Amino acid sequence: MQTTIKEVAGQLEQGKTDISAKGLEDMKHDFLDMLKAILWMLDGAKYLWENQQENGNAPAD
Repeated sequence: MQTTIKEVAGQLEQGKTDISAKGLEDMKHDFLDMLKAILWMLDGAKYLWENQQENGNAPAD
């Protein structure tokens, strides 16, 4: 997916894209699904830093 993003970004910067409107729409849906999955995982892991914030500590990197 990262490779596809780089290719499309490069094409958009040059003003010439090889991706169809349907392909772009499909990619948009794929990325939205990926972002929703990331948010779901972060929400599930928030317990890891909630206790630190309640105690006034910054989360560890």
